[in-house]
Formats: sequence, C-alpha cells, structure tokens
Amino acid sequence: MGERYTVTTRCTFCGQCQVECPVAAMGMSARGAVIDQGRCVGCGNCYRNCASQAIDALAADAAEGSVP
Repeated sequence: MGERYTVTTRCTFCGQCQVECPVAAMGMSARGAVIDQGRCVGCGNCYRNCASQAIDALAADAAEGSVP
C-alpha cells in the first residue's frame, strides 16, 4: 500500500483529483474534496495534480492510526 493523503481547507472544488484518481477514491462534499481511505491505493495522483496544493501526505504514524 502507498502513502495516505488528506484534503485541507485549501480545496477549490476544481475536481481535478477526481479525474486523476484511478480507483475513484475521490469525492466531493460541501467542504471540498474527500478521500475514501478504504478505496485509496496511495498512488499520489491526487497529491501531484492538485493545482491548489490542497492535498497533504500524512505522516506514516498518522496513516496507521497510532497518533492520538
């Protein structure tokens, strides 16, 4: 499994992350893009192609859920 990512408040609702995601793990909510972590394979396409740099890589320990 690859990296884990999270969407920040910098999201501008452009939808490019949805276009770039090969497994349809990206969706849109009233707050912006959302990542379905259950579907995400960690490829980084959303992260690399976000024009507003609204997607951040999570630290390894946060991705594993070990951070309180």
